[in-house]
Amino acid sequence: MPSERSSGSGYWPLGSGIANRSRVSIRGDSDAAAPSALRVPSESALPLGVRLQILTGVVPLAGYLCLHLLTQATALSGPSAHARWGSLPTSWHWVALEIALVHLPLVLHIALGVLRVMRPSPAPDAGGVSAFARQLTRASGLVLLLFLLVHVGEWRLRAWTGELAPSDVYPELCAQLSSTRWGGVPFAAFGYLLGVAAAAHHGAQGLYQAAFGLGLIGTARAGAWRRCCIALGLAWFGLGALIVIDLATGSVLIHLPGS
Repeated sequence: MPSERSSGSGYWPLGSGIANRSRVSIRGDSDAAAPSALRVPSESALPLGVRLQILTGVVPLAGYLCLHLLTQATALSGPSAHARWGSLPTSWHWVALEIALVHLPLVLHIALGVLRVMRPSPAPDAGGVSAFARQLTRASGLVLLLFLLVHVGEWRLRAWTGELAPSDVYPELCAQLSSTRWGGVPFAAFGYLLGVAAAAHHGAQGLYQAAFGLGLIGTARAGAWRRCCIALGLAWFGLGALIVIDLATGSVLIHLPGS
């Protein structure tokens, strides 16, 4: 009986590989039967549109959110520090860079998200993310979209056109966030808190799901990665809420030196 090595064609390694895969299937050691902790979604297994949506959402949102909160935290040091460090530059090359790296990717992220909602497809394994968590992520994304449209239109566009000077941002923010309506309810401050919460949740949940969608980590580390993302989301919301409360009331538990 001829052996695999002398099967006549000289392709015995290929035949051996097929036989090995057959034996693996018989033993039940195939990838389909591997423990979930060892299964990492391959980036190549995701459609290009899904990968683009992940990258255009995670990178600009998480990065810009960190930068924006850190610059706005200068409000805790008073109007002088905020006028100096709290506003991004408005030179044409900076504006072009901001549009190219932040706004256009987010527009693409939104467009791809709408297409995924209109044409649903089986979602990749995302470390045990439930259907409810996905729906909550979409809801926070919708709230964040509305908040960004108002926020960018009210502040960044006015800064780009020269209508709003850096020294005017702090007093206008204080006036807006401390305003009340209908029996003394600070709707503007509540709206900002809701927007910050939506940004923190959408950014943290997006980081969590992106790590699995791009195959960066396996489900064995899902718990640790989930805790990291929760901690980051809480930190984003805590800092943002602290800034909003300070601007709305002038009273917070923490003030930076010079305030």
